Amino acid sequence: MPGDIIEFHRRAAGGFKSGEQWEVQKSSGDGVQVLKDGQTKLLPLTHASTFDVYTREQMPLAAGDVVRFTKNFVAKGGKCRNNDLATVQTVTSDNVTTTDGRMMPTIALLHVDQGIAVTSHASQGKTVDNVIVSAPVAAFAQVSQAQLYVSMSRARRSMHLVTDCKEALREAVCRPSERISPLELSAEHAFKRDIISLG
Repeated sequence: MPGDIIEFHRRAAGGFKSGEQWEVQKSSGDGVQVLKDGQTKLLPLTHASTFDVYTREQMPLAAGDVVRFTKNFVAKGGKCRNNDLATVQTVTSDNVTTTDGRMMPTIALLHVDQGIAVTSHASQGKTVDNVIVSAPVAAFAQVSQAQLYVSMSRARRSMHLVTDCKEALREAVCRPSERISPLELSAEHAFKRDIISLG
């Protein structure tokens, strides 16, 4: 779609280099035309494995906001690693700067998300003052001893657990944490939903 961003993670035919970001201009019978720094090219669709496609979204940011990086990349002032959290120091029309000195161009800010609410997987290795864990029945197929331990042990001061069925949550977290197949997950989730609806 026009306005989407194409980011290359490998070199591709047509002179495209790893790390480059091109903006989709239009699609026609000739192919997809992309633009970068005033130069236009046709996207090498036969080499689709060399790039990713992103849709622009607006995310309001202000000084003091916590953000999470969603991919490894290099910013001016340091590296940004997947799932790292950072605090915004300043926001201008050109750049976003974090309190640890990393600066990213606003227009190319593809791999940043809000850092207030994160998945338990993304929270591994992090420590914060207060934690609120949301564990609704709809997510019980992914709940286990290990997952709940990771979620609840991130807090320095306080932790709160929110659920819509305390008894079913207790059963879910008593389940061993060994890996099971997606088929087993969906079958178990359906079984628990039937029990809860009857109870």
